[in-house]
Amino acid sequence: MGGLLSCAVGLAACNSDDVGLGADSTGTGTNGSTADVSRDDGVDDSPDPDDASDPDDGRTLDGGTGECGGCVDGSGSCLPGDADEACGALGGGCTVCEGARVCAEGECLAPPACDADGCDGCCLGDMCVESPNDDACGAGGLQCTQCPSGSVCDEGACALPCETTCDGCCADSGKCIGAEEQSADGCGLGASLCVLCDVGLDCVGGVCISATCANTCAGCCDGDACLAGDADLQCGIDGGGCIECGAGTTCEPEGCVADPMALWDLTLLDGEVNPADPMGDAWDLFQGLPDPYVTINIIGAPVESEFVDNTVFPVWDEVVAQDVTTVQLTAELTFTVWDSDFGLDSAMAACTASIPAEALGSFYELDCVVDGFEAWSLSFAITPSP
Repeated sequence: MGGLLSCAVGLAACNSDDVGLGADSTGTGTNGSTADVSRDDGVDDSPDPDDASDPDDGRTLDGGTGECGGCVDGSGSCLPGDADEACGALGGGCTVCEGARVCAEGECLAPPACDADGCDGCCLGDMCVESPNDDACGAGGLQCTQCPSGSVCDEGACALPCETTCDGCCADSGKCIGAEEQSADGCGLGASLCVLCDVGLDCVGGVCISATCANTCAGCCDGDACLAGDADLQCGIDGGGCIECGAGTTCEPEGCVADPMALWDLTLLDGEVNPADPMGDAWDLFQGLPDPYVTINIIGAPVESEFVDNTVFPVWDEVVAQDVTTVQLTAELTFTVWDSDFGLDSAMAACTASIPAEALGSFYELDCVVDGFEAWSLSFAITPSP
């Protein structure tokens, strides 16, 4: 795993002049990454003339298109629109929130009766849903979210089925068993149904092989048989299990290797974002949930996903990049998760990582950790382009 933070969490804009960062990258597996980053103490709080979210620089809050992303006050000035005394969005007039009402995403709203203090499930407006379901999923008194089509609510989180996201095998219960967690009682790869290894065989790397073969074979093992391991259909070295090299890869002395110019499609499957920001506050008022979307700066092909409304367990199942090469995907990429808010989008956190070549044709997971704060995690499927 590897990566570094590109900007501090919670900033309205990522700008290298605003935050100085140092980073470490560590590897923990073949198809996942964790970025654990330390920020330095040098923060420049002065107005940034290039930052369109800064109301003090005389520009509108929309990136300079001439339209106001917040609200317009009586003098015609564009304000952020996130204050109780000046609330609004998308260039509408500023409104003063009265009484107990507060400004939330450009609207004056009254606090809901349901909150984390009185609800163990999720809140559907003022009602507490104690037993979350696919139509109202969540936990901890956060606002409920409807799970997208194809996903299910599992212990308060929307998730895609095992056969869509698993890099190991799927148990009868539907749970994904990763290759590193498998045993002779349940073994397999590629989101196949877990199988029981024959007597005398053990599960190694998702393949049933014998200990004798594993300890004596220079090629790869198919059960208790030692094979050369130099064929695309039976590839492997050092007594590991024989695997079939997928499209876009060939069997080399070191195992299945991706062609540098092979073309791939990148599908953003699902993810999880921390329900609270680094200060412990919800991303939106009234325990409101963020509306996450993802940007990736693939060299020559930057991409942006759709946003998922009101959830900390977003399910996209969206092809975000097509026909990108091995070289592009395995280069250093910056992944940023944003909260969509009426034109005043804010970066929740950004991490930089390189997708390992062995994840091509399989699944990839990335965890973003900032100064010990677990900001978000994302999962991807990488498949050969048709």
